[in-house]
Amino acid sequence: MTNCFERELAALDEMRRKAAERVEADAMLGFRASTAGLIGCLDRVKRAYVRLVGSAEPSMRRVIEEVDGA
Repeated sequence: MTNCFERELAALDEMRRKAAERVEADAMLGFRASTAGLIGCLDRVKRAYVRLVGSAEPSMRRVIEEVDGA
């Protein structure tokens, strides 16, 4: 999933740079697509985390909750 973040953040940064320079008329569309990709990636991470917590043993769940609260 780290690769997913790195790839989407790199694409987002590149599209933001293009939009700022106004190099291409469709740069903003690419920026929006990258943003949507990043949001999708974050959603997958969230769902994986929810599955992890839901399937954890009770003692491990307490550890996860303590780390979350920190």
